[in-house]
Amino acid sequence: MSVAEIGQLHRRYVRLSDTFKAFWTFHQFASSAYKNFLQLSLPYNFDFQRLYESIRATSELFQSAAPPPDAAARIERCESDLQKIAAALMAADLAIKPSILRRFFEKLKQQDEKIVFNLIKFYLYSGRLSGDQRDKIDFLITKIGEEYLEDRGDFRARDSGELKGQFQGLLSIVQVRADEEDIARVVRQIREIKEQILDAPEFEQLASGNLLERLRSFKHEIGELYFHPDVLLAIVDCNVAAKNRFLRLYREEEQQILADSQRLVTHEEAIRKRLTSNPELIDEIERFRQFKQEFDESRARSDVKHTVITRLKMSIHAILSEIESELDAAGDGVVFGGRSVVLDSAPRADRIEASFGADPLLYDHLARIIGLLDEVDVTGGEEQIASHPSLHPIRLEPWEAGAYLKLFRNAPMEEEETNDLMLLYLRAAAIRLLIDEQARKLATVPESDDPSPTLLVAIRESLDRAKELDQMFGDSLHEGIYFTDPKVLHRLYRSRFRLLRGFSGLWLIYDQRAGAA
Repeated sequence: MSVAEIGQLHRRYVRLSDTFKAFWTFHQFASSAYKNFLQLSLPYNFDFQRLYESIRATSELFQSAAPPPDAAARIERCESDLQKIAAALMAADLAIKPSILRRFFEKLKQQDEKIVFNLIKFYLYSGRLSGDQRDKIDFLITKIGEEYLEDRGDFRARDSGELKGQFQGLLSIVQVRADEEDIARVVRQIREIKEQILDAPEFEQLASGNLLERLRSFKHEIGELYFHPDVLLAIVDCNVAAKNRFLRLYREEEQQILADSQRLVTHEEAIRKRLTSNPELIDEIERFRQFKQEFDESRARSDVKHTVITRLKMSIHAILSEIESELDAAGDGVVFGGRSVVLDSAPRADRIEASFGADPLLYDHLARIIGLLDEVDVTGGEEQIASHPSLHPIRLEPWEAGAYLKLFRNAPMEEEETNDLMLLYLRAAAIRLLIDEQARKLATVPESDDPSPTLLVAIRESLDRAKELDQMFGDSLHEGIYFTDPKVLHRLYRSRFRLLRGFSGLWLIYDQRAGAA
């Protein structure tokens, strides 16, 4: 056996040993995740100890000057066994969502950087680097690149020189081919997103204004460029800045919610006695108590989602609005925490912004949809609502009308439905209206005239938003393996295809009129 062949065998052994460490670390993590978070048994059963002994035995092959003739075959058997385990581990990983990975590390008493590195290597060696796996890699990479400053209560990115060296060693597993211009362009775009996140003035704009989702989508869209050390440095810097901004704005939002909630709890009995003739208010108070409990429980788990906050805020607002209307009619008033409960008289605007955030692009069309639905008799169910003559111009799907009922009329969710899914349905309906309107405007411009730059810019913004929503539909359909109700998948596909039909129609007209420019 030549020196070159021996060197190649040794490199295979080093990779084999390193891969086993990564897979063993993931197995330990998966065991904890399935037991403590999923309350399930692991879906596989392998003798890791036997494989470990086999791999360790191969190390003896390199202790002599001339490895035995069967050295390559022995290493190949170990590699084959490891590949069989890899398929089972990756199947088990599908049930472990990124939020579970985050909660695992929050509860981990001793933070060991080796665990983080080996989990990243598990995903790199397995070759699955998109979807949820990309989100989990992103969390782990940021875990390496950040440090917590206890005196300030926030995070900062670690020294870039040290990090780049670590990334270069870690990412030798992945071969990234890219020229310097592509790298510079991606880094520049990440920094632009970071600046927009830092400029978000309120939690609502950050959480539901597509800034965080835009960052996440961008990290998915750049493909293998994500794994270039320079890009990773920019991503870590942006992730840390986004986390700090989120924490700061969330703390402010949390304190306001807690204060408003406590005022309602304190005065609940007085409200009940004063307004016993208003059953809707009593029902809303019951919902408030449920949402408050959900909020408190999620705070205790450090797992508060935007939808949890939105439901609680909307419930608080609904109660205060009811109190305002009752007391205004009686010419009376009640003071909460030193201020009157009288609010701005714009309930529909508040409801839309509370659910969808500040969204100038879609607000008018969301308001049109919600306004029309507010005027319709909703007792007949979503099929009857969607077919109501007054709703023909907006051509809603029944489940889109159902999303309105569940978000704004407190109709119960089906088992596999979520607030995020309901918001996605209504956003898709709104962007369809906007796209159709812009397509008609562009089609009316004579061929001999140039469309106005303002219209073209507006169309580009709409097309970009439509692509973002399409990505969100794609992510939801990616989770379809876990849906047991085929209706959910059908609704997702139909809403997505309607979105794509409108998008493609507008794009074709836009490309014909402005593509060259």
